Amino acid sequence: MKKLGVEYVHLGAPLFFDMERAAQVGVPIRAIPNVAYADGLPHDNGLYGCWIRPEDLHMYEPYVQVIEFEDCANYKREQAMYRIYIKGNGWKGPMEQLITNYDYPGEGRMFNPNFTAARLNCGQICQTPGRTCRICKRLSQLADPDVITDYATHKKEPLD
Repeated sequence: MKKLGVEYVHLGAPLFFDMERAAQVGVPIRAIPNVAYADGLPHDNGLYGCWIRPEDLHMYEPYVQVIEFEDCANYKREQAMYRIYIKGNGWKGPMEQLITNYDYPGEGRMFNPNFTAARLNCGQICQTPGRTCRICKRLSQLADPDVITDYATHKKEPLD
């Protein structure tokens, strides 16, 4: 791609989860933080997709040169995304209201700050046959108010 003169590259999985190596190629990277999956393929729930929480955008600054928003049905939605990600740097509500193709419970305000640090250069080994990683699932479960409430009152089995 670099030899072809590409100005920017939009990374999908698993390269999105290997930012340090991807940045070493020397082609500027663009990211679409408000979309979990944009490839049109069927996916389970978006949890393992290429989305970025507004609070964690600063962690991608060393790697990503361009942030853009897609799946904005209208100008007002695009303005809202800009305010949430660029001006506000935070989202307290349900993640499925912010991230397109994300269908997993969790409140933005309850995500562990280590969530993105774990995903940034994990290589997405959770999707590799024969390898396991439950960090995203565990940290996301801790962002689900229902799971926390049920766990606190011992109505559910311990988090997996």
